[in-house]
Amino acid sequence: YDHDPEKLLSNFYRLFAQCPEFRTVVYNRLKKRYCIIPAIFLRGLSSCRIVCKKIGDGLAMVHGYSTIIVCTEIGRNNVIFQQVTIGWSKGGFPVIGNDCVICCGAIIVGNIRIGNNVTVGAGAVVIRDVPDNVVVAGNPARIISSNQNRTAREALEGVTRSASTPYTEVYHDGGT
Repeated sequence: YDHDPEKLLSNFYRLFAQCPEFRTVVYNRLKKRYCIIPAIFLRGLSSCRIVCKKIGDGLAMVHGYSTIIVCTEIGRNNVIFQQVTIGWSKGGFPVIGNDCVICCGAIIVGNIRIGNNVTVGAGAVVIRDVPDNVVVAGNPARIISSNQNRTAREALEGVTRSASTPYTEVYHDGGT
C-alpha cells in the first residue's frame, strides 16, 4: 500500500469525482453535516443508504445501487456488491467482521456477527452467526465451504480481473 500523500490525495479526488458509491461512504463518514456544499454538486447514490457507527478502512462498494446497510460495525477491507440488505431484526443489528465479501442480493439481518474472512453468496439470507473463514450460501444461509487457504478478497480478485467492470476501491482513511 502506497502512503505517498500526493498519490493518496489524487486518488481521493478522482474517486470522489467519478464514483457515487465512494461519495456515499465519504458523506456517511462525515455525518452529512460537513457535506452540504459538495453534495449540491456531486451527489452520492440516492439508492445506497449507510447507517453504521463504525466503518473500517478499505470498504469497497461494487455498484452500490439498491443497497441498504444499517449495522453496528463494518470491519476492515470488506467488499459489498449491489442490492445487499444489512439491517435490524429481532432486537439488534449485525456486526460484519474483517476481510468479508458480501455478494449481490444477500440479506443479513438480526443481532448477529459475520466472522472474519467470510464470503456470503449471492442471494443468501443470513439470520444466524457465521464463524470465521467460511463461505455461506442459501436461504437460510448454510456453510458450504472453507476459506482457510485464502482470504475472501483474494478469491474475489480472480473474479474481478476476468469481469468486464472492475470494482471501485473506497479510499483508505483509517476508519471512523
